[in-house]
Amino acid sequence: MNTLPTGIQVFGDNIYTLLTGKFNEGRASLDSLCNAAIVRLDRKMQFSSMKDIPKLTEDQKEELQKFWSPYVRHMDDRFHRLCTYRSGGKFYPEYIPEDFYFIHIDRFYNDRRESAYMDNKCYYAKFFPHTRQPETIAMRVGHNWLDEHGKLITREEVKRRIKAEPEVVLKRAVFSEGGFGVHFISGEDIFSEFRKVLRKIPTDVIVQKPIKQHADMAALNPSSVNTLRIMSWLDGSDVKILCTAVRIGVGGDRVDNISHGGLFCGVRKDGSLSNGFLHGAVETDRHPEHGYLFSDMKIPNLDKAYELVKDAHPSISHFRIAGWDVAIDEDGEPTMIEVNFSLCCVNDIQSVCGPLFGDDTKKMLNEVFKGKKAQYSVLI
Repeated sequence: MNTLPTGIQVFGDNIYTLLTGKFNEGRASLDSLCNAAIVRLDRKMQFSSMKDIPKLTEDQKEELQKFWSPYVRHMDDRFHRLCTYRSGGKFYPEYIPEDFYFIHIDRFYNDRRESAYMDNKCYYAKFFPHTRQPETIAMRVGHNWLDEHGKLITREEVKRRIKAEPEVVLKRAVFSEGGFGVHFISGEDIFSEFRKVLRKIPTDVIVQKPIKQHADMAALNPSSVNTLRIMSWLDGSDVKILCTAVRIGVGGDRVDNISHGGLFCGVRKDGSLSNGFLHGAVETDRHPEHGYLFSDMKIPNLDKAYELVKDAHPSISHFRIAGWDVAIDEDGEPTMIEVNFSLCCVNDIQSVCGPLFGDDTKKMLNEVFKGKKAQYSVLI
């Protein structure tokens, strides 16, 4: 099986997104979409209605244009309105609009051509051999089955391994944005259930043992593995942690992605939580089901999670900005679940953490634009 989209498929995916503002989830890669298609998708998802979102004050508008004047002739203020609204009224001119990020910053710092080959979970063990990851049971790469070391195994061996487990996690290895294509399989006839799901997946897959998360992480929501999204930036000879959020499940779902109804919550440097928000909603200070205050909760061993990211990021140096999904296991050890090479939900991150680059925003923009100025902040 070929996991890379053909030229015709990429063309069709772009036309589909441009016309509908939607995305062929599970069969297309966001990295293959052109700038105009990405912006169309982003506008459809984020700005379906602005009627209930307050306008910026005249002073805020003036501050916004003044900050961005060295880089763009006019900065559209819709994202700043949205982010200010979501964050409970916290306005920063340094917020980076998601569509602007896609067009200018992500294209500068990340080589999306490389992601066509590297954004495959079956290759993580080779890219990150010293990084703690979920225990792999088997992988299907092309038409072949491999073990956790990348050695060929038979289908009978795959069957034996699956039947030996009380539960397995079957994941699409590619085209799996937003938690799409993650299946938890268990039961007395676990292999039959596994085969039913597998038949519907046309791509490479990886089969892993479920993670048992730390008690403090399970307290956030017991039905889901609640993961950190850590944004990092390769800044010269240093890996800088930009900001961190925790994704918390809602409604008994096994995954924590905001696209599945979960919520984003900011994480401070000491591991304590700031306020969060549900998709399409405003800031909240407590979990909508469990009722606890976010300020009463704390992420265990956050410093270890940061060390994991700092050790792993140089292995993918074609991507100077990356978003890491990290779980904290029952022993308090950070475990890498996934790395997002580009398009890292910067709108959600900034709504709970503030500007993506913080005090380094001017430094980053100066590096990207090098004294030049974009004609417009967005294409459409």
